Amino acid sequence: MVNLSGRICLVTGGSKGIGRGVALQLGKAGATVYVTGRSEADLKSCCSAIDGAGGKGIPLRVDHSNVREYTVETVFKFREDKKLFVQDEEVEKLFETIKKEQQGKLDLLVNNAYAGVNTILKQSGTPFWENDAVGTWDIINNVGLRNHYLCTVYASRYFAQWTSFLCIFLTIFPLSCKDDGAEKVRPDHQHLLRRRDDVPL
Repeated sequence: MVNLSGRICLVTGGSKGIGRGVALQLGKAGATVYVTGRSEADLKSCCSAIDGAGGKGIPLRVDHSNVREYTVETVFKFREDKKLFVQDEEVEKLFETIKKEQQGKLDLLVNNAYAGVNTILKQSGTPFWENDAVGTWDIINNVGLRNHYLCTVYASRYFAQWTSFLCIFLTIFPLSCKDDGAEKVRPDHQHLLRRRDDVPL
């Protein structure tokens, strides 16, 4: 396994699922891993596991779904006041915190936070034109494409001077879903699900 001792990493939405698996593997490699999520219990559990694996887990409670409304005027005014180009205060504070605590260093950003899974699963098998078009678009792309882009912009502004800086996007569709309390997994995905907390780097 590659040695990531001394490396500073951030996994968004990393308190559970695939993001947790990535965060744990980074921890096993010796990295300091910032993990964002909304559940303090899940964050604490994940970071404890990272510590136990030999890394250092740092939990940051962040809701990546908080967004600010924009108008044409505010977008163009960004040229005069860059503070207007903010998704939300929580995401901005996230990168400011890392910059302050790590003396301006971030080696790896893993854009994992995503909120469209449940919506996609619920609409599975239904003609797309029978669903709420605007609502579906907003849910899938808010904590997804939009949030990933803005996190990448912030990370690049603060940390692009580091020649080792790397940004990764996770776009893996869920391997399982819960129906009436029972987890159902596609047969050809069974081995992948078992490796959820053992994602190779």
